[in-house]
Amino acid sequence: MLIKCDFHIHSEHSIDGIVPVKKIIEVAKKKGFSCIAIADHNTMRGANEAMELTKGESSFCAVPAAEYATEKGHILGLFLESEPQNLVPVDDFHYTFDSVISEIKRCGGLAFFAHPFKEKSRDRFERAIFSEVDGIEIFNSRAGCKRYLPPNDYAADAAAELLMPFTAGSDAHVAAEIGNAALYLEVDSLSLSDIKEAVLKRGGRVRGRNSKAFSCAFSAWNKQIKKKKYKRIPKQILYFGYCIGIDIWRVIWRR
Repeated sequence: MLIKCDFHIHSEHSIDGIVPVKKIIEVAKKKGFSCIAIADHNTMRGANEAMELTKGESSFCAVPAAEYATEKGHILGLFLESEPQNLVPVDDFHYTFDSVISEIKRCGGLAFFAHPFKEKSRDRFERAIFSEVDGIEIFNSRAGCKRYLPPNDYAADAAAELLMPFTAGSDAHVAAEIGNAALYLEVDSLSLSDIKEAVLKRGGRVRGRNSKAFSCAFSAWNKQIKKKKYKRIPKQILYFGYCIGIDIWRVIWRR
């Protein structure tokens, strides 16, 4: 059977997320998704909650996941059998790349490089960075929301060249973004093992669209509020204006 998956969603358990897990599941189901991965920043709390809420369902599956920030970029841990514990901190948000990769694998998961070319500093022809991961996120709806370079195209090219497994995710932080990206997989059953096997076979089809820049600004605002960094609010207001301008320009340009 063909299933529709969003492998990268953030809940209120992320520092910049606002959507309750129950709401995420409701929205995903309404949009025709059979499988989601709530990959909160540096925690499996959202994923664990989703798995508990959907336990026993035959038409919907929640993948145990988390997104870990490292000094080399963000890594999605997918199909985790337990939560990584022995992570080596770099600062209050980032962990060392090596410890994240080794812990994800120790916990039975797959390590996927999330939005690898979203960072302006990374060269589109860089390939060595992927030598230690299991796959690449080739479409991330937020990767191109504020840039006019094609970071998702670069990621897709790398996965094709290196013959690596791939995923797609909305990277949703607000409800409206859920489902902006989808990976269609052919599976025998809606079980974690069959979905994992389908991903590794590289037989999926990807569809997606960029998020609104305003959504990125809104989650950034929420992050400052949660961290109680109120002195940054004036800067965030300017950022709101910048992102609204990008969205308006896109509407005009498309016409």
